[in-house]
Amino acid sequence: MAFGGVKTYQFAATEQECAMLRTVRNAERGIASANLPKTLELSVKDQDGRFLGSCTIETRDMMKDFVSAGAGFCEALIKNSVGTRAPVELDVVYSESATQTQEIAVVAPDLKSVVREISWEQIREAKIPACVKEITFTMDDKVLTPDYREELQSEYPGVAILTPGMKLEEEMAQRVLEQAKPKGVTEMIIELDEAEIAQNPLLNKMMRDRYPWATIEASPSSSISRRRTPRTPESRPSSPRRPDPLEHLKDLADYAVGPGPPTDEEFGYRFAIGKEWDTLSYPRKLEIAHARAIQHHHGKVADGPGCSHCVDNGYQCKVYLPQLCNLSHIAFGQSCQHCRLQGVRCNLPAATRERMPISTAPAALRVDTQNVPSFSSREMIYTPPPTTRSNTPKPSLVSRITNAISSDPIAATACNFYTSRDILSFADEINYPIPGKARNVIATMYGKLWKNLETEPYGKRFINLMLHYENLVTLYILTYLRQEYDLAFLVLLRFQHTNCNKPCQLPEVEGVLPLFEWLPADAPLRQWVAILFATRWTSNHMEKMEMQVRDDERDEALRDFVSQVAIVKGSSDRQNIHALQMRWCEVHSHELGSRDFDECERMEESLEEIGTTVVRREDDGRVTRGSSPGAGSSATAGSPVSGFKRRADDDASQRPFKRRGSARGRARGGRGRGRGDSMRWED
Repeated sequence: MAFGGVKTYQFAATEQECAMLRTVRNAERGIASANLPKTLELSVKDQDGRFLGSCTIETRDMMKDFVSAGAGFCEALIKNSVGTRAPVELDVVYSESATQTQEIAVVAPDLKSVVREISWEQIREAKIPACVKEITFTMDDKVLTPDYREELQSEYPGVAILTPGMKLEEEMAQRVLEQAKPKGVTEMIIELDEAEIAQNPLLNKMMRDRYPWATIEASPSSSISRRRTPRTPESRPSSPRRPDPLEHLKDLADYAVGPGPPTDEEFGYRFAIGKEWDTLSYPRKLEIAHARAIQHHHGKVADGPGCSHCVDNGYQCKVYLPQLCNLSHIAFGQSCQHCRLQGVRCNLPAATRERMPISTAPAALRVDTQNVPSFSSREMIYTPPPTTRSNTPKPSLVSRITNAISSDPIAATACNFYTSRDILSFADEINYPIPGKARNVIATMYGKLWKNLETEPYGKRFINLMLHYENLVTLYILTYLRQEYDLAFLVLLRFQHTNCNKPCQLPEVEGVLPLFEWLPADAPLRQWVAILFATRWTSNHMEKMEMQVRDDERDEALRDFVSQVAIVKGSSDRQNIHALQMRWCEVHSHELGSRDFDECERMEESLEEIGTTVVRREDDGRVTRGSSPGAGSSATAGSPVSGFKRRADDDASQRPFKRRGSARGRARGGRGRGRGDSMRWED
């Protein structure tokens, strides 16, 4: 190597000569040499001519520095994204000198400028085949920040930067796109070979999953050609699928009890069911099976925009084929597939049930199939057929199975069962505290409310009045937060009805505080509770509650409760029960002639009937008392409301003696002797 006026030569030495040189160097290590005081710049390139870097070599210990430089460049080659390259060869320039030695010229370019020369485009052109259409980097959600994403996109142009969630959404969209019906295709009929079906039983299911919009015939007749078969009204393009009740029952059974549980993305969005499928009850599985049947093979797009739940979430609302309902004689209901899947009340109108034209059979073979009892839900109106004992049709197997489910007091319908469980899951999601003993009570109350659109009055069960108030408050909060305002309105009416029937037994303050903690200020039941306490509390009660609020300033719910009661109370000291009844509809927002208005009017009429007249028997005879507008509530309170007729309205209760049997003159029952005022009854 030659550097300016200094030249360096390389000699071939034997082992002994090398040992001698080492000895000399070790002996002269501490002596400062005056020879070669400068440093050397070592520049390294690869076999393709690309610059790898440069370093400084001390002339005092060139052997050690060269070895260190070689180790460093080797490590850099291994870590380099380009990959391991061939052994490094120096750019040697050979020249003849007087001593027959080799002269080497060294060039030292900048390392940073060379690293910038290796771009992503060069790597892509050199290493990635041309057949690769797209390159995707899947990054963790925590690592991929917006700034880091921009940096990666600028450094690696043409590369898709995704996260696991985005990748899953793309796969779902691609799957839906593959299963969608192509434009311009009105109808596709797939005929499967019987021999292939016998060898592969899953062929039919696989084709249905791949082409859910097509008509698949598993067993076509070999003597009839599809080209020569005329189209019937059922096979026209306007009908998405030929209705087949037997095929529907097979699919429904396969969906309900088959080996394959529903996938989480089966309905076009993520709804986790698969892991909990084995723990679900049979009614819940059956309702999901109906949703799957509508989604895949036995449904059609609902008329109009669909139900409000599907419109709000952007779902495609589908319902059962009306022809299928006519042929199967089973009350499927009008709910769409998404409301069945998620346990939401569907507000689709009931579809009209038009009978298909059938031929008239002989009189001996005529059986009334129009009015077969279904027992399935209250959505279909059942009209009993004019039959006698001799020709009464026997209920079908499906009807008897459905009847067994409907007769269960806890799960009268499939929707009733799983919505009861669903209300508890909703409470757990929002962290609403429900004691362990009250969970079953709340679930049962919600199930009956959802099914019958009514709540049981106080006195129907053996329960404390304060617990009854707390259950109503819990039920109202959950239904209001779920935006089921029609159900919440029914709970409000029951709460008001109980207040007016028991005016001297107000709910406990602790029991109504959740209303002021969980609900907004314009919630109807929250406003009614403020009216209730404002009309029943005196100024002393208000002063005590204000002192309690000052003692406990951290309780925001209590402070809101007391302030709202004080606002409603205003300057009046005390009001009576008549004033409370006059404000019955103040918290209602129903319209004249609506269903809520009719229910409110019915409850108010029963309230007036109970509060105006009370009939009692006493030792000196019957005394009838009428409740005046300002009378105390304890003297006019009626008996608890129940499902039976009240004694005050019963004609038999006006008799002097209570008749227990039809025999006369016996020791028990009848109108025997010894019956007088001592045998009175009390309310």
